[in-house]
Amino acid sequence: MNINYFKVFSTQKRGNISDEYEDAYAHCLTNEHTVVAVSDGATEASFSKQWAKILVRRFVDSPTMVIDSDWLLDAYKEFYASIDIDSLPWHAQNKVLEQGSFATLLGLEIDFEQKSFFAVAVGDSCLFWFDDDSGFHSFPQRSADEFDSTPYLIATFKHKNEHLSETDKQHLRPLTLSQGKTTFYLMTDAIAHWFMNKCAKGAPPHDTLLALTEENFEIFISELREKQEIKNDDVTIVIMEVINDDGVDKNGLPINE
Repeated sequence: MNINYFKVFSTQKRGNISDEYEDAYAHCLTNEHTVVAVSDGATEASFSKQWAKILVRRFVDSPTMVIDSDWLLDAYKEFYASIDIDSLPWHAQNKVLEQGSFATLLGLEIDFEQKSFFAVAVGDSCLFWFDDDSGFHSFPQRSADEFDSTPYLIATFKHKNEHLSETDKQHLRPLTLSQGKTTFYLMTDAIAHWFMNKCAKGAPPHDTLLALTEENFEIFISELREKQEIKNDDVTIVIMEVINDDGVDKNGLPINE
């Protein structure tokens, strides 16, 4: 079992500079497992870029099937330790201390020994995966209609995260990897919504994304924005192909040595 392909594409909103990109992603690839996470920081909140970065690093360092206040405790501490509150203007101090920050989180772990994977999600970042046996799947959104302007978010305050125990969308139980190749796509909301719309029309654009290069990615996103096929937002895409070849072919028959 091995990773055949791994690529990350990202860009900021049109009209912003790269430092204003508020998504985040992180990954850890080892012989035992692979962990990948993406996050979308809420633009209207303070220091959402930092919060998104902390969340993806936290998941990669400590993958979990349950995102709750116990798991978030170290993230809360890191966030407030990273900000020099006293150096901020009083109105900015109040915003950080009273409102805090918010971000989505999508995390995926693939266990090479168990030949399985699980995912967790809070918000509207979305995981798609495809294999030859069962086609396309998505999590947590199942249709384009589920993308809206008020997704669940993870806050930097414990009392603002009570909803985490209420949502039934957070967990994707461990699933067995199919024989052969499985391709995973982790996306933040703007590009995930576009992808879902294409799937609903019977034309999954997975080959289009697999053909992306660093040279043509920005052009591709600019064209989608010009045609108003996606909203003007930060875009993050992580694509990974995993080969599950344990000595049998896709029909379960032994492969001759």
